[in-house]
Amino acid sequence: MASGSGPRDAGRERISPELGLGPDGGRADGLGGRANRVAHLLRDHGLRQRDRISIFMENCLPMVEVQGGAERTGLYYTLASAQLTASEAAYIINDCGATVVFTTSRMAVAVELPALCPDVERWIMVDGANDPFEDYATVTAAQPVTPVADEQLGMPLSYSSGTTGKPKGVLRPMRDMRPSDPLPIRPRNLPSSPSRLNREYNHAPRAHLKRSTLPLVCGRWGRVRLCAMPVAASSDRHSCEM
Repeated sequence: MASGSGPRDAGRERISPELGLGPDGGRADGLGGRANRVAHLLRDHGLRQRDRISIFMENCLPMVEVQGGAERTGLYYTLASAQLTASEAAYIINDCGATVVFTTSRMAVAVELPALCPDVERWIMVDGANDPFEDYATVTAAQPVTPVADEQLGMPLSYSSGTTGKPKGVLRPMRDMRPSDPLPIRPRNLPSSPSRLNREYNHAPRAHLKRSTLPLVCGRWGRVRLCAMPVAASSDRHSCEM
């Protein structure tokens, strides 16, 4: 092992080739290239800035790729926890206004969702292609690995826990920015670590929503930036939309 390296560095070496982290964000086998394929897929479907998608997956690389594609196309994306029942997941998908939903074959209740979510226009499944689901690998492989021409920075649409009723959307105002633009950083009182920052600035509990780390990893992959934009929560659904 090289001088100055340790177990933490070794772990990074194992993970980085799989994710494709580094300056070459358009590498076909890297995370940047795969996120670009998703971005082109979303654009080809007609989605534009501030449109909505939902992700109903277990923790897996495609989940991160889809978030990256939404981050590069100016979309709001909502992650529904893999622990939700069909009716609970359907509520989140319908309420957030998603027109495209990404899921995986490991989500057993996913097959029940099309009947419960009539406004969803397209269903895409990892390792599955039974109607109405399209196979994720097939539809993304047909797309280029280069960035879309009109890149815009997207962001999560998170949900509250619903302890006082139904879960409520927490929709932050979306800035007109490119993913490569400098991001605003809160100058004072930042938590001491990115993991603590993600806990303190994400208002969606685990029970109803996976905590998205993509706001912490924006722009070209390999250039990590912290983004601690203010969150405005309200009891009214999507009340802070601009």
